[in-house]
Amino acid sequence: MSKHKGSVSTYYRGCRCDGCKDAYETDKNDPKNKERRRAATRRWQRKDGGHHYLNAQLKFKFCLSVEEYQDILTKQDGKCAICHQDETFVTRWGTVASLAVDHCHETDKVRGLLCRRCNQAIGKFNDDPDLLQKAVDYLKKEW
Repeated sequence: MSKHKGSVSTYYRGCRCDGCKDAYETDKNDPKNKERRRAATRRWQRKDGGHHYLNAQLKFKFCLSVEEYQDILTKQDGKCAICHQDETFVTRWGTVASLAVDHCHETDKVRGLLCRRCNQAIGKFNDDPDLLQKAVDYLKKEW
């Protein structure tokens, strides 16, 4: 038996008991709470100039610390590993985005940091080198 009551006002977010999970889902899906939750998320993402959010994302998605990210960034001279340009994408908060962590989707191994344009481009080619080579051959073709 869980020590948590499982009511919306008292659920424990990290708890795995059915009562707390149900209460969390009810709270999360309540239309009255959506804007409150969005505002709280925006505040959390902007905390410490976005470093708090970046740290959490790096840890959660890539098991990478901010220091390891900074080391890769330094090795790449702060530029995209493919096009060797600075990131130019501006977030909705008016700041320039951080370079994206590129990783192998099969092994989860981090390959490098990419600008948004290059990251999305290789993503649209499903990280398939053969398909990318076909695109290169197509672009080099004499018309």
